Amino acid sequence: MKENNERYLKEMEERPSNVRKAGLLRHFKVGDSVTRSLATGNRTIDKLSQLQRGPYEVVVAESTGVDYQLRKVGTTDKLIRCHVDHLREFKSFTPVVDDSSPPDAAAASGSN
Repeated sequence: MKENNERYLKEMEERPSNVRKAGLLRHFKVGDSVTRSLATGNRTIDKLSQLQRGPYEVVVAESTGVDYQLRKVGTTDKLIRCHVDHLREFKSFTPVVDDSSPPDAAAASGSN
């Protein structure tokens, strides 16, 4: 029985569709900033609530490769265990300010 199970698992790993999907799994490192989704299962509530919460910092990457322990950034709260399917990379967008551009015409004409 054990040999059949091992043979089955080996065949599943070698199957082309599973080999292709193995590279799609997200990985996070300790110190990465992530957000997590908290779906309730109620479509009306989920439609009107925040999709992602965070940012959280990855504190422990468990040996399974799919479970992580997180802590809300800037707090000392308890660690939260979360599956990789509920995590996304935290992206923050900061505007680029270019100080080398010439002053606009309105500012130049107002200083007469």
